[in-house]
Amino acid sequence: MKGVNERLHEQIREEKEHFHPKLLKLKVNQTKITAYLEDKREISLPISELSKKWGKSNLKSEQLREYEIFPDQFSLYFSKADIYTNILIFTGNYCGCC
Repeated sequence: MKGVNERLHEQIREEKEHFHPKLLKLKVNQTKITAYLEDKREISLPISELSKKWGKSNLKSEQLREYEIFPDQFSLYFSKADIYTNILIFTGNYCGCC
């Protein structure tokens, strides 16, 4: 049988644990990228804003059309732009979990 302290520590660990929504797919057009999340949100960001965040001033939409979503559905890689990022680029502090 677990003691009181052990149960409290487990509860604290569970409360701190959180999960980010999974990235299902992306849609890239000439001016923006739209992320489709498992919680049904669609978040669009201008490519110009992302290029500033990534420090890639000459970033083109064509470079973002080929991407890989990793099995964790949290991380992604744009091979033609050599950019590795994650879902937080879209959700920021509004991920719904933290």
